[in-house]
Amino acid sequence: MRAISAIERDEDAGFTLIELLVALVILVLAAALLPMAFNRFVPARAVSVTSERLVDSIREAQMESQRTGEPISVRLRDGGVEWGGRSVAFPARVSVVAVDSSGRELEEVPVFPDGSARGARFEIRSSTRYSVVVVSGITGHTSVLAHP
Repeated sequence: MRAISAIERDEDAGFTLIELLVALVILVLAAALLPMAFNRFVPARAVSVTSERLVDSIREAQMESQRTGEPISVRLRDGGVEWGGRSVAFPARVSVVAVDSSGRELEEVPVFPDGSARGARFEIRSSTRYSVVVVSGITGHTSVLAHP
């Protein structure tokens, strides 16, 4: 058997400076690319959040209308929606337009104590995404169409 000297053992143990630099470069590149990959999903999430907030707001207005026995109007405002003295903000860079069945733009969508509502279609857009929230005029049912 051959005896291993202390010098030979130290050469095989650990990483070289080149190996550490290569690993560091790979980590830096991965960290630099991560925000770009994440930004691809932000517009889609903004449209989803807006759709969810709008549906929740319409449903809350319907419940408030049933509770009070009075019609309540859901109105789009700059950057959000309001009804019955309450308001909810939408994410930035998202536009929302309400239209009726003939395509005319609506300023408000009334909901009634019996659960019905004026039929409407809310078109939600960002720079790359599109979603639609539909309110049934007969039943007041609110649903989201992800890709009409």
